[in-house]
Amino acid sequence: MRVIIFNPYGIGDVLSTYPLLSALKQESGVREIYFLANSRAGQVLKGNPFVDQIIVFERDNLKGRPKAWFSLFWQVRKLRPDVAFDLTMNRNLSFFLMLTGAKERIGFDFRSRGTFLTKKRKINGFEKPIVEEYFSLYRLFYPNSNFDLTSACPKIHLDEEEERFGKLLMYNLNLNQDAVLIAVFPGGGASWGKERKKRFWPEDRFQALIERLLDYDKRVIIMVMGDASDREVLTLPIPLIRSRRVFDLRGRLTLRESLSVLSLCSLSITNDGGPAHLSAAMGVNLISIMGPVPEAVYRPFAPEDKVKVIVSDRSCRPCYRNFRMPECPYDYACLKDISVEEVFSQCIQYSPA
Repeated sequence: MRVIIFNPYGIGDVLSTYPLLSALKQESGVREIYFLANSRAGQVLKGNPFVDQIIVFERDNLKGRPKAWFSLFWQVRKLRPDVAFDLTMNRNLSFFLMLTGAKERIGFDFRSRGTFLTKKRKINGFEKPIVEEYFSLYRLFYPNSNFDLTSACPKIHLDEEEERFGKLLMYNLNLNQDAVLIAVFPGGGASWGKERKKRFWPEDRFQALIERLLDYDKRVIIMVMGDASDREVLTLPIPLIRSRRVFDLRGRLTLRESLSVLSLCSLSITNDGGPAHLSAAMGVNLISIMGPVPEAVYRPFAPEDKVKVIVSDRSCRPCYRNFRMPECPYDYACLKDISVEEVFSQCIQYSPA
């Protein structure tokens, strides 16, 4: 049996399908799994033992280009999928999957968009951990499942060359072997577009935290990570850069190179979003600062002793529901409520520094 999974969303969403992929191959005996994902999120599937082929889907590259759609259609059609897991919650994309020939199409019926699904689960939004939400579709496919979700925490697999990259970079930066590497992601959430900044801990807090960590232990080395768009989120003072204890890698590494560096870190500090899920999937101790988004749904799926989520106790949060972020009359005070000291106190528990 051949299965195709269509998830056009962000890194965290794609990583959250890991238990679904694992169960399809290990429990139900699916022979081949194909995965439709955008080019950035699809990179986390490289080397995944449960995925046989990654197919790139870039919505922006297909707009107004019928030939590109036709090419993608035939690429999928030739795979002859028997079953499609449709995670798009989009009627048009569901119709596309139907045309590719998958006889069984399983997905979420969100706002009555599941017209072309053969098996569907009606939802208004996600209420359980996203990993469990995705896995609920597997139970429609394989009702007698005894699969243990806790045995399939998301993982990212690096090859030998990728593992060497991080070590070589540390050597070229002339870092001591006893250096304590801490990754800081001040941005993230690229799939949210302009809305992503509503999920960010304030810039001055990140600056103060970095300085606090450097003062705490002279072995600490800060790796500021993210893509080029994250440079505007946090400005690093010149003295910090000249100290040779803070390295700004934003926009200078590919995603896979960033993962190699991340694998060498003892701790990662992130906002809510893709970097948090990347860190957890790499097995790195994680502190994730979450604001308007419900941590019960969107926190990374990882052993509890590896992940600490910090949130405000404001009664109005979380306000992100049914895939919608309302305007905040309090200027997202739920993020501003979280102090440097609160985050720092968690850092020293997770870091060997």
